[in-house]
Amino acid sequence: MTHAIVVATDGSPESITAARWAAGLAGRLGEPVTVLDILQQPYAEMPTDDVERFQVDALEQLNERLREADIHFDESVAIVGDVDTLLIEASQDASMLVLGSAERVGWGRHGHFSLVHALAHHVACPIVVIPNSPVEEREPVVIVGIDGSRGSRMTLEWAIQFGARAQMRVIAAFVVNDIYTTFSSAGWYGKEEAKARIESATDSVELIERFGADPAVSLEAIAAQHDASLLVVGAKQHHSLSGVLLGAIPDELLHHPTCPIAVIPRHMTNAPDHDRSLTEHIGL
Repeated sequence: MTHAIVVATDGSPESITAARWAAGLAGRLGEPVTVLDILQQPYAEMPTDDVERFQVDALEQLNERLREADIHFDESVAIVGDVDTLLIEASQDASMLVLGSAERVGWGRHGHFSLVHALAHHVACPIVVIPNSPVEEREPVVIVGIDGSRGSRMTLEWAIQFGARAQMRVIAAFVVNDIYTTFSSAGWYGKEEAKARIESATDSVELIERFGADPAVSLEAIAAQHDASLLVVGAKQHHSLSGVLLGAIPDELLHHPTCPIAVIPRHMTNAPDHDRSLTEHIGL
């Protein structure tokens, strides 16, 4: 599964929507698609032969669902195991891990979606969550949240590389909390904004600055305004002044996505060898 787009399915309509989105992006990027169905063993003392037969039957059903949905894929796998462990393993050689979103607690019958926030700190590639709605043709635009931090800069670099490969325009969004507009600053609201302006100062990026108490809501509004194909944020454990890359922001966006949301895992934005980490997982 080297540099494949890996999409996790569970047979639900949401996961089929995610698989269709992944197949469309793979065609744009020229990357293979691996569809992964992680199964729960019906009972603990299931004989090995029965487990193998169970996996074979599940794989046949998965392939049939994908064919009925007219979804192109290069590889399909159905395997019994622990969901988070297998997803983390699958991410090691993947360019991205794609999951579907459901309007309920948990993701699909295996509860995948409840693991997304934790996975963002352990997977080796970006996680993309697809909203529970039909896949529509969107504008070739990538919105990326920035806040002037080092992690923000690395997240922006990933978005720029992705945008170049997918032939999409990249817009960096810096959201300023309303509380910081109560003093005269001649348009400068602190060192974070200054750094954000510097890091986005490139011909391949357009910078948008907005006021808003809730960065997640503001980012979604910007994505909706541009009918963006992807909204990119970085996973972060600690708070920042502007709040764009708060750990809670990716979590909020992932639980109620209105467009495809990509979360860049913390190790990719904080690792000393960040250039290698970023290029490996964008397929360069």
